[in-house]
Amino acid sequence: MSFSNEIRDELCRIQKRRPCCELAEAYGILAFANRFSADSIRISSEHEGFVRRAKEILFNALGVSFDVISGDRWKLELHDRAAISTVFSRFGYDTERHVTMHFHGWFVEEECCMAAFLRGAFLCAGVCADPAKSYHLELSSARGAFLRELLVRASELSFTLRISRRQNGYLLYAKESEHIEDFLTFIGAPSAAMRLMEQKVLKDYRNRINRQSNCEFSNIRKTIDAAEAQTVAILQLAERGLLHELPTALKETADVRIAFPDLSLAELCEKFDPPVSKSCLNHRLRKLTAMARELDQPAE
Repeated sequence: MSFSNEIRDELCRIQKRRPCCELAEAYGILAFANRFSADSIRISSEHEGFVRRAKEILFNALGVSFDVISGDRWKLELHDRAAISTVFSRFGYDTERHVTMHFHGWFVEEECCMAAFLRGAFLCAGVCADPAKSYHLELSSARGAFLRELLVRASELSFTLRISRRQNGYLLYAKESEHIEDFLTFIGAPSAAMRLMEQKVLKDYRNRINRQSNCEFSNIRKTIDAAEAQTVAILQLAERGLLHELPTALKETADVRIAFPDLSLAELCEKFDPPVSKSCLNHRLRKLTAMARELDQPAE
């Protein structure tokens, strides 16, 4: 099951509804319906629970019964012109002069009603990506003016949403996890919001572990490269018969590095008796490397 339908499952379990909120949810459903015209109203969804909930809410709020049609997708349809006129007039629209559908904010003046409206909108046309993959929530509509007016009301409630134009319509969307969490909690899906939060924590943890692993791997690689360079330099000095001419400290350092070619600088310090400091050992190894490098330079 998709994460969007998991959210729908949670929203459909909300049963306690005030009449004003039921009307607001009905408005949200119809505002994002597949078709809302003077000729017909059609709501289509793959989620059977939503379709049955929508039929109940629309009847309770408007006194109008929609036909339920099953198939590849569930549908609610209304074709009776008188019933459609009742629906239009209830929300302040006119079937005879209806051209552009505007958002009528007086149905959602209370926060509980706005939550119900957005709940209906998401149930009808919402999509939310699986938080394990990405953060994205959207409401799709063919009505750009309606979405822009809705955005003003949403911003009054501190929701950070954006509008985007698509080839076949418009999207009201959010891409930040915190904004999606707030939206889901507001419309009545706190469990879905909690899952999103958990996934975010898990992602952050994995990213932190990956960064640490990458850093550790980089440090190990640097240690190996440095040890290899030091070993090669000492072997070059040995081939030239120069090791026996070195001062005692450098000779001892060369012997220890050759004996333990894989150890880090800190580990190598412990092989001396008595142990030496990292800065001291690093200075000696640099000296040996510099001496080997001088061997490769042509004499002037």
